[in-house]
Amino acid sequence: MNEPLKENQESCTIADVMPRFFVDERVGCIAIRDTQHPEFDVEHQGLDSELPDVVKFEMGTLINNEWVVSEEMTEKFKSECASLNEAQHPYKT
Repeated sequence: MNEPLKENQESCTIADVMPRFFVDERVGCIAIRDTQHPEFDVEHQGLDSELPDVVKFEMGTLINNEWVVSEEMTEKFKSECASLNEAQHPYKT
């Protein structure tokens, strides 16, 4: 059974709940972002190549006036992101 939270328990930081690098996919674009960049802002609403924490960014393909990110592009970004996180923690199992 779960124990109740202690009143003085520290709150979680973003570093406690997610890896350093993550894939951020929005309507029609995709990026790998770095949560440890000094200007990373978890509450920022937009996504573009000019954000300081963006490591890699691509627009999808314009199809019938809609930007679409293909499954292949998503898988490529996920794979590259996993490699970045593995390089960050090479001995983590």
